[in-house]
Amino acid sequence: MAIIIALCVLLRAGSGDVHAAPIVPAYSSFPGTNTKVYLDFDGDFTDSYAGKVPGLTPAYSIDADTANFSATELSNIEKIWQSVAEKYSPFNVNVTTVDPGNENNYETMRIIIGGDGAWLGEDAGGVAALSGYMNPAFPNRGFVFPGHLANGNPKYVAESAAHEAGHAFGLKHQSLYDASRTKIAEYNPGDSSKAPIMGISYASQRALWWRGSSTDAATLIQDDLNLLSIFGTQRPNFGYRADDHGSTLTAADPLAVDANFDLLGHGIIERMTDLDYFSFTTPGGVANLVADVAPFGAMLDLSMSLYDASGTVLATSATDSLGERITYALDPGTYRIGIASTGNYGDIGQYFIAGSAVPEPGSLAAVLLLVTPLFCRRRGR
Repeated sequence: MAIIIALCVLLRAGSGDVHAAPIVPAYSSFPGTNTKVYLDFDGDFTDSYAGKVPGLTPAYSIDADTANFSATELSNIEKIWQSVAEKYSPFNVNVTTVDPGNENNYETMRIIIGGDGAWLGEDAGGVAALSGYMNPAFPNRGFVFPGHLANGNPKYVAESAAHEAGHAFGLKHQSLYDASRTKIAEYNPGDSSKAPIMGISYASQRALWWRGSSTDAATLIQDDLNLLSIFGTQRPNFGYRADDHGSTLTAADPLAVDANFDLLGHGIIERMTDLDYFSFTTPGGVANLVADVAPFGAMLDLSMSLYDASGTVLATSATDSLGERITYALDPGTYRIGIASTGNYGDIGQYFIAGSAVPEPGSLAAVLLLVTPLFCRRRGR
């Protein structure tokens, strides 16, 4: 990954869609919000960028055909979008594949994804202007080069796109220093478990926003979340999303429960201290509850607890896995589920609740379930 330091060069960009472009599926993570990260997969023409000439950037492709998307390429595009959307899910940011029609400061950051970036003259996964999102002297665009990322590997492309957007929002690199405070790596590689988004995270299970030594000096600590969550003149309309679910047991939001006693829910842990509570009612039986993280690019490591109506903890699951499962025999009544972060830095992001509260065999609810006409029951279970 590479960065153009805003204070060193004046960037100028011009563009126009003067080429035939394949159709990109329309995805948006937070429709209606002001700040957008536009993932541009269908090609671009930029005449000048940092004194260089990108020219025509082809559409994202893993083969020689850049005029059409294969089934694999469409699947990759969805995974890339999901992963970048996960990275920005705690914030007032819409990660989208739909062209917003502008590249206005404080509104749109465009990430052009295609080609190998030979025009840049260096082996890089991507490039963006530091603070381009809010600096009128720099373009609100960056580039990601799938040709240098294992032929468009969706994990690598997504990590690079989130990284370059981070530069546009004002983040510098997370670097690595030795005991004498000498820089030994421009990009902090973390470990196999987790690594900084603003370092190099291709080989890690999770890429996270980080608090650590910045590229400027070992003693200059960059708190990514603090910078990204600043709401004001530098990043108007930005900041953390509003809490999406009740944060106390009494404010728990009801889970959807269908005729088969299946439970469904979704939410976001916006901050490490966030707690989300849900309620559900069961006629009694064995509850099988699963809370899972985002399917691609997950940041969150969650814990889950089950409570009775009085608020007593019945069970808690906080294993080494990112998601958790609870199985518990319940009497008839109303119960609550609590979802929390493990509390480590960067443990934020989306989660999905699924499961069931199945009545015991022979109970009235179970008998009613058995005689429910087939056409009234959900298929494919």
